[in-house]
Amino acid sequence: MKYIISMDETDTSKFEFEGIKVMTWEQILKLGEEHKHDVVPPTADSLATICYTSGTTGNPKGVMLLHSTIYSEVSAAHMIGLDLSHHDVYLSYLPLAHIYEKFLIEALLAVGAMIGFFSGVSVTRSWFFKFLTVKPFS
Repeated sequence: MKYIISMDETDTSKFEFEGIKVMTWEQILKLGEEHKHDVVPPTADSLATICYTSGTTGNPKGVMLLHSTIYSEVSAAHMIGLDLSHHDVYLSYLPLAHIYEKFLIEALLAVGAMIGFFSGVSVTRSWFFKFLTVKPFS
C-alpha cells in the first residue's frame, strides 16, 4: 500500500505510516487540477476490474477481467432475455466483490438504471426504509 485517502478534512500528518502517505480527498482533487492529462479511453483489452476468488478449491487468487469480457457478459445477458432499461430500480444486497453482483451492477449501469445499496443493518427495518427511499415500485 502506498496511499490512504481520507474523505474527511483532517490533519493527515498524525496518520502517516512508514512508507504510506495519507491524503485528503481535497488534496487529491487539487493534484488532479495541477497535473491534467489527456483522457485515454480503455480498449477491449484494457483491464477493467479484478475479481478475487475465496480459494475454496485452492489458494485465493485475483482474476483479471478485461473490458471485452464485461461487454460480452452484458451483451450475452441481453441476448438471452435479460431486459433492462433506465426505468429499472435495483436494490443491491450481495457483497460488491461478488462476481454476480459486479455483473448486475455493470448491466444496470450500461442502461442507466437506478441502484440502491443495502447498508447491512437490520434486514427487516433497513430493507423497508431502503425501499421507501429507492421506490422500486413506482
